[in-house]
Amino acid sequence: MIYEGSEGSINCYYKNKLIISRPLTKKKTVHYYAGLSNAYMVDGLRNGFTLSSLTKLNLDFIKMLRYKTFVNKPKSEDLDTAIMCYFMLCKLNVIDCEGDREGFLVMPKREIPFRQR
Repeated sequence: MIYEGSEGSINCYYKNKLIISRPLTKKKTVHYYAGLSNAYMVDGLRNGFTLSSLTKLNLDFIKMLRYKTFVNKPKSEDLDTAIMCYFMLCKLNVIDCEGDREGFLVMPKREIPFRQR
């Protein structure tokens, strides 16, 4: 299901399957998620994680979202974390951001045309 906010939505695909759809608002933009993921990656590297361990951790989290079925719907914080993981994997060149099977799809807000009677 695709969720649309006041500014549109961001959708993440992994191996031809929609993994995450998050609404974009004036506060939570694409740049907000990208900046947050960069901050978490720098924080992880400062705390002693290697690039390969960060890659494995983020890829495992994305695969868990793809393959597992949940009893309850994932919370909003879980989906925000998954978007950050996705941005980190794109930054580390594990996932092609604009690939045909995996990547981002940022959709702006749909405008409803005005009809004159």
